[in-house]
Amino acid sequence: SGDTPPISQPPISRRSLFALRRTLPVDPTAPDHERLYQANQILGLPTQLHGLEATGCIACGVCTKVCPESALWLHTENNTSTLYHDRTRCAGHTVCVDVCPYDALSSVAERSDDTHVVPLVTGTLTTCKKCHTRFIGDAELCPTCQRQQQDPFGSWFPS
Repeated sequence: SGDTPPISQPPISRRSLFALRRTLPVDPTAPDHERLYQANQILGLPTQLHGLEATGCIACGVCTKVCPESALWLHTENNTSTLYHDRTRCAGHTVCVDVCPYDALSSVAERSDDTHVVPLVTGTLTTCKKCHTRFIGDAELCPTCQRQQQDPFGSWFPS
């Protein structure tokens, strides 16, 4: 009836009612695809992860800056740089593939193994003699400076 006050604090929590642990098994603040991955792991279901391949990558870092999920990052130690891909964070937008200036990244078929973080490329860094950019490779000039040297008037068009 209308005399009953609304219950602001139920006598038992919903988690207790459904016999869930005090801490949630899935991070509620994680993006949808990450929560789905976590839930599938708990339920023992196969998980489809987005995959990338890097061929000809020079570790310029453009892909790491545009990834909306921060699923790509460069780690540089000593004189070696590695591009990593966290497949649990990747939503498969492929923005990284689209913006790569060297067409080094490509999307591959989804795989369902347990490898979460995959090193895509590892290489020794060289410093460009002209612009002093560090890149993976053994040439004296970075690919951009090589292109400018071959065509100083800038009539180069991307493919």
